[in-house]
Amino acid sequence: MFEITSDFVSGKALPTAATALQLSYVAAPVNAGNARSATVLLGATQGGGWHLAAVRESDSDAGYAGKGTAANPVFSEPQLHAWYQLTLNQVTPLNDAAKSGLGGQSSVSFADYQNLVKGRYADKMPGSDYATKGFSSGYQPAAQPSSHSSSPTPAILGGSGVAAALAGGLLALRRRRRGAS
Repeated sequence: MFEITSDFVSGKALPTAATALQLSYVAAPVNAGNARSATVLLGATQGGGWHLAAVRESDSDAGYAGKGTAANPVFSEPQLHAWYQLTLNQVTPLNDAAKSGLGGQSSVSFADYQNLVKGRYADKMPGSDYATKGFSSGYQPAAQPSSHSSSPTPAILGGSGVAAALAGGLLALRRRRRGAS
């Protein structure tokens, strides 16, 4: 799952996929049975590995991330729960939150999108008056860039062993709790 970078938001980076997007999570869809699904998110660690960052109900995060390609990456604007696809130099919304984030437009240029997010978040970055006065911790992507996140290529682990183990553990815990009741 890719997110926009702080440098892109602040206007320090050019509106290109290489400078504007960073890998924040690896997403793995999990089918938990009885028509329930989840997404397991793995975040990069400082040493170059991965750690369990979250388990979210529904497979929408993995579904949106899975629509991306190396040429047309998909990214999120987490503050709005919005998903977009970058095609050439156009940002296209993939969900209702993204449509709202673009003011109802069917697409905008990447430079126009940068202006939109700069207006929304640039004054709320870490170290800003907004952050230092205690209103918020400021905008910061979920994960810091790591050595293996240099290009915006989709990273989906469909049916991975990690996801299967986590799903199995969650189901076992749920059954154990039901049995104890």
